[in-house]
Amino acid sequence: MNDPLHAVVCLKATPCPDTVAELAANGQLRLDESGRALRLAHVPHGIYGFDEQALGTVVELARSAVHAGGVQGGGAWRTTAVSVAPADPDVVFRRAFELGVEDGLLVTVGVDGSGGGHAAGGASGARGVAPLLSAAVRSLGADLVVMGASSCDGGSGTVGPTVAALLGLPCVAAARALQVDGRRLRALRSTGDAGGETVEVDLPAVVTVLDDGWEPVQPRAADILAARGRTVTRWEPTDGTVPPAVGRTAMTVDRAANRGELLDGDPAAVAAALLDRIGGVR
Repeated sequence: MNDPLHAVVCLKATPCPDTVAELAANGQLRLDESGRALRLAHVPHGIYGFDEQALGTVVELARSAVHAGGVQGGGAWRTTAVSVAPADPDVVFRRAFELGVEDGLLVTVGVDGSGGGHAAGGASGARGVAPLLSAAVRSLGADLVVMGASSCDGGSGTVGPTVAALLGLPCVAAARALQVDGRRLRALRSTGDAGGETVEVDLPAVVTVLDDGWEPVQPRAADILAARGRTVTRWEPTDGTVPPAVGRTAMTVDRAANRGELLDGDPAAVAAALLDRIGGVR
């Protein structure tokens, strides 16, 4: 039997969408001191949306291989969860381990806990996070990298393709279902219509997934018990281990013109103040 294939799932702890929506509906969302981001530190964080399916996709591949006596033409799957965060995002790795993921790698460099993506120290969106993820994947020697098509708090959908570009690997975007035969990956990807399209690539490869009609994977008792013994490796890359960012067009934004202001109080007074702000018309 051949050596196990290694699947890496990239995860991000994001604010609970339902809680954020409820706060918004009740007028309880507030801006932070910068006036550009919401205060979300008090909102429960977890694995939501496309990241939840990415995790489930890797878990299902591993479980299917075990039931079938190994991946067709190869061995079983070895699985690792990777996350970029300022401190141990316990909820991310606990959930991954309870579903059967075997290892965890926490990349801790140049990030903070503010909403809207990883903002501090230059690690922002695809430009900051993708080089860190690609360095982590390269160090792990992954055969398959799976991540959500976009995150709940960002939504750019560019991190996966950027990671693939930095690693020089093929990228299958917006996949709805995966099959692996030996070292050949077959994916059904969404194209905006009911049918979609089927594509095939050789491993290693990067795949981003959608939660189109997907049913969440449920934990098993044996995996929950095994999760207690799992450990997370912390990795802080040095400058020499982080690959350069991909080519991009520079853009300068006038920060002074992008200052937020929160209007609060009586609705009539707020409406009058808003009219003053947008044109001085009463």
